[in-house]
Amino acid sequence: MARLASVIEHEKPLDLLGARVAMSVDLQSLRQTLADMQLALERDWQSEHVSTILDATLSRLRAEVPQQPKLFKYYDPLPPIDCLPGPLSQVFMTVLLNAMQSLQSTRELSIFTQRLDVDTVQIVIVDSGCGMTAAQVNRLFEPDLSPTPPNRIRGLGLWLADNIVKHHQGRIEVSSEPGTGTRVCITLPIKRWPGGG
Repeated sequence: MARLASVIEHEKPLDLLGARVAMSVDLQSLRQTLADMQLALERDWQSEHVSTILDATLSRLRAEVPQQPKLFKYYDPLPPIDCLPGPLSQVFMTVLLNAMQSLQSTRELSIFTQRLDVDTVQIVIVDSGCGMTAAQVNRLFEPDLSPTPPNRIRGLGLWLADNIVKHHQGRIEVSSEPGTGTRVCITLPIKRWPGGG
């Protein structure tokens, strides 16, 4: 409440109203986009190798990010999984971009793939970046709906990534400490469960 009072005290009421209206419009647009995506996604399930999607994502990143970190890849041989390759690539892109942005003097990034059991695979992305506090990790997948110029919402990347992974009947887990880097584990089933996702 004190934070809201402080914002109101420093902002003009019409600016606040304009930002709120813009955010409302953006949220309506976002809801419609997600609904449209949901319908489209149901038609695009494929059987694909995780390593293929990861390598395609890394190729895109090499073209988009000028300063590449030292990359270590440890891919176990895995069976193909039931997935939506495009959205899953977006998950990897979001996690890898966040990892690269956290890197400081030691610029190292490791990617591991492994089979956890007969039904499940795991992708682990470890960076040598600045790390996060427990409080930051706990809020990592919350959407940040702060309006930013030109009145757009921001901070939806990890929230969307989490929702895409849940749609795949999987989960994302993050462990981190300040100064020690971050470890992101993405666990996915090999086959979709009937009626799930």
